[in-house]
Amino acid sequence: MKNFLAILLFLGGFGYWGWHYYTQKTTARIQDISAQLPPLEQLVAQKRAELAAVTNAVEVQKKAAATREALNVLTARQKLLNDEKTALLRQRQTLTSTSRQSLIGVVLTDLTLADGRKLNQARVMKVDDTGVSFAVPSGVLRVTPRELTPELRDYFRLAP
Repeated sequence: MKNFLAILLFLGGFGYWGWHYYTQKTTARIQDISAQLPPLEQLVAQKRAELAAVTNAVEVQKKAAATREALNVLTARQKLLNDEKTALLRQRQTLTSTSRQSLIGVVLTDLTLADGRKLNQARVMKVDDTGVSFAVPSGVLRVTPRELTPELRDYFRLAP
């Protein structure tokens, strides 16, 4: 039994020494890993910040692409509207010219200008944007749009 106790004590001491050695080694390894942890955490934080910056850059690029697309659509729409405006202005000019041409030769028996002057038997000779030319018994008279009443300006299709 003495041998058994001696063996048991030897094994117990050997087991304690193994456990103690393993604990010290594990503690040292934990300290080494703990010492390495702050730089790794800092690196992880840096990588997260880089990821956030890249994500923001991608979002900005997506928004820029959407804005460029919207700008292209608006530019195309503007071109269409400008073309339509040009066509309408040409049509207006044509209609105004035709309307003014139909007035040439018309005789206005009593014509009163904005300043109160009266023209009798005034025959329309020419109508353009700068005014109206009338043939009156005393000669030819050129009247500017400002000298015409608003009703006459509308009649001759003149701007004030």
